[in-house]
Amino acid sequence: MPLSEHEQRALDELGRQLASEDPAFTDRLDTPGRLRLRLSLSIGGLVLGFGLLTLFCTTTYVGFGVAGFLVLFGSLYLLWLSLSEKVSRATADARVAIRRRRRGRNP
Repeated sequence: MPLSEHEQRALDELGRQLASEDPAFTDRLDTPGRLRLRLSLSIGGLVLGFGLLTLFCTTTYVGFGVAGFLVLFGSLYLLWLSLSEKVSRATADARVAIRRRRRGRNP
């Protein structure tokens, strides 16, 4: 069920207030759209980097090789950061779930 215009504005205002009061907390929030954007940029960068390296091999212009290497390195770093952040959050969530389950068994 979609939100009304008034509800959407109120929700947006709450989000802005939260971001201004606690920016560290809002930075830790990882929305699916943000992760999808990071992964898309990483994959696009990898394709662009391989393209530049291929162009370097055909033209032997050093600038293409350097640019290709830098784009590939940056894309792999962004991909690694995105995935490691996602894995660490999933691991933390799993630990919390295990603790809750154990507390439920041992009252």
